[in-house]
Amino acid sequence: MHGVSGALIKSGNPWAIGAGVALEGLNWLTKAGGRTVQGYDVDIKNSGYGNISHQESEAGRIWDKWSGATARKLAKRNEKARMALAAMDISNDVEYEQEARQNSVTNVLQ
Repeated sequence: MHGVSGALIKSGNPWAIGAGVALEGLNWLTKAGGRTVQGYDVDIKNSGYGNISHQESEAGRIWDKWSGATARKLAKRNEKARMALAAMDISNDVEYEQEARQNSVTNVLQ
């Protein structure tokens, strides 16, 4: 959207400039009327879970409220956040077990 409107504005043609400004205004209006699905950031100390630990906020459009897309995005985000929290718990348990094993080996060596 920004690329197209930027190219129209830079063209120098008054009609193209007007169309570019109109596109930017329409883009802003649809985002301003929409809702944002907040992201999350979970501290998972194990790298084996891929990119499940983080999700950016996502801005919805004004028509997302009427179509139910915001509710679907929110439900999907909540499910991913629950999985990330479960992965964090598992990762913390594994870290604790590894530390206990290391302490046991150290105690045997001493």
